[in-house]
Amino acid sequence: MSINVFNRQKSVNIGDMLVSFYFAIFEKMEYELKLPKEKEYNLILVSDKRIKELNKRYIGKNLVTDVICFSYDQGADIFVSVDTVKTNSELYRENFQTELTRVFAHGLLHAVGYEDNTSLSKKRMWRVQERIVRCISLYK
Repeated sequence: MSINVFNRQKSVNIGDMLVSFYFAIFEKMEYELKLPKEKEYNLILVSDKRIKELNKRYIGKNLVTDVICFSYDQGADIFVSVDTVKTNSELYRENFQTELTRVFAHGLLHAVGYEDNTSLSKKRMWRVQERIVRCISLYK
């Protein structure tokens, strides 16, 4: 599995150690989700402005969101708004790194076929997502 992390935002300082941490998370998620080895996954950290542009252009919603995932045969591009993650971590009194892990896991679950468009599918996806977050917390 090929892993790439791109920091395309400037509002939150994402150091090299945090980027390295996300490579480790990818490895753990690869194991937990049994991700195919031949796929390429890109985690792209962006601003609220950029994710809103993507949401409007590709999904038709003129709204800020925390994560947007574009899946394709070879893998996925997972765009995460670091601004929204920071806001939500403060709102829910959660550690920023944990919230970023949660949102990243959510995007990766979408990349491998999970949906959250019904109550049942949302519960199923949330359960797997939170299991990943707990595993990563133990893994740190």
